[in-house]
Amino acid sequence: MAVGVAALATFAIVILCSSVVDQELTPQARALFTAPSPAVVKPGSGYALIAGFDSPEGSDPRTTGATWAENVRKAAVEGGRYPVPRGRLAIKASVDMICIPEATDCLAHSRGNPIWFEELARDNAALLARYDELQRDEDLTDGNMVFSYNAPLPPYSVVMQAQNVFLTLAAYRANRGKLDETLAMLEMDRAFQRRRLSQSATIISKMVGARALLRDLLVTSQLLRSRAAFTPSQLEAIGRIASPLDRQEIALSGPIRKELSEFAAMMERLKNGKVITTADLAQWESKALNTDAAYLGSSLYVVRFFAAPNATLNFMEPVQGSWLALDAVESRDLDQAIARIRQENAERLRPTVAWAYNPLGRWLATQLVDDLSQYVMRVRDVDAFARLVCVQTQVKASAIGPAAIEAFLALSDPRCHDPYTDKPFRWDAAAGQIWFKPGSARIAADNIGGRKDRVGIALAPQAQ
Repeated sequence: MAVGVAALATFAIVILCSSVVDQELTPQARALFTAPSPAVVKPGSGYALIAGFDSPEGSDPRTTGATWAENVRKAAVEGGRYPVPRGRLAIKASVDMICIPEATDCLAHSRGNPIWFEELARDNAALLARYDELQRDEDLTDGNMVFSYNAPLPPYSVVMQAQNVFLTLAAYRANRGKLDETLAMLEMDRAFQRRRLSQSATIISKMVGARALLRDLLVTSQLLRSRAAFTPSQLEAIGRIASPLDRQEIALSGPIRKELSEFAAMMERLKNGKVITTADLAQWESKALNTDAAYLGSSLYVVRFFAAPNATLNFMEPVQGSWLALDAVESRDLDQAIARIRQENAERLRPTVAWAYNPLGRWLATQLVDDLSQYVMRVRDVDAFARLVCVQTQVKASAIGPAAIEAFLALSDPRCHDPYTDKPFRWDAAAGQIWFKPGSARIAADNIGGRKDRVGIALAPQAQ
């Protein structure tokens, strides 16, 4: 019995120690996981303005943001504490004063006492001025952002809250008869969000841009239902707001590469003998971490000595790299492509005799693998919703009644068809809605149109 236990222990030690001999990174793994060293953020860039967006009133937000970003970069590269922002500027308003388009019809919400909305604009003049400046900025890339799950994020939430105030005031102007002014505001914000989508270098920036654009489209759809008629020039403006996304706006391969570089950085810290703590992994819980973070954190004391970093990245590369191919897949084919990738990745991650080499590194990789299709589907759903509003605009322009909707849809502009079917959007006569089935659980949870299994837009004018 003792001999058997000793033999088993010896075998386990031999297996673990075999991982001390690491591999060279394959060209594919090097290309996927290696990110350029973070550069200094330019004080004049739009990203600097985002990073310093909530800096104290009277300060220069771009300078503040660039300084903050540089301190984050130094902490990540050289070690040390990350800077903690202080004296943040916040939106001044009660929750029920601000319209959130996913939950509320902004046109109906903004029919209150004009004094309330004038006060809302006055109380938030500083943040609205910064938001206006940000909308006009041409350089919004966050490519210089230090991407680390330990590093603090820019104040995206405050930027989004400023957008909600902006959209509330846009809806208020429409209710005051200033429709052209409202449409100009929506066009300005639409251009800003789409520019951000095309320039995003991180997944979080891409998701923030997609959510913000969805809000613009929701308010535009609500505006279309708020009145019986629009002038030709107004309908042209709405058509521009609701135009489908282009390839660059949809693409996620660049942001995915940026995010994966953090895993490589973590493996580099392991290789250099630095302890990975639970704090390093806490944020991975949002990335479908399948093991308790505290348990995994303590396990890394063992992984530190027995995992081969390069071999681990070589093992992960075909799994995480597989998601990059989705950029080239049409929305109609995404379900099949995602199902195939999931099946192939399940085979790649299944333990085999090859796990005799670098077993702990392979195990660690399986715990941190994420299904990245969820981010792809969120952006594609926003594209589908833009096309849905495009059809709503065409119906409004043609003054089509409910009885003729189905026939009209059959002949509608193919550019505004359901991208998931390549056919006209479906019509629910009983509900009076055109609709599509969302690919993202996050968008489905918004319950747009009243049902979680589909995203719908009612075509009948809303009761005043």
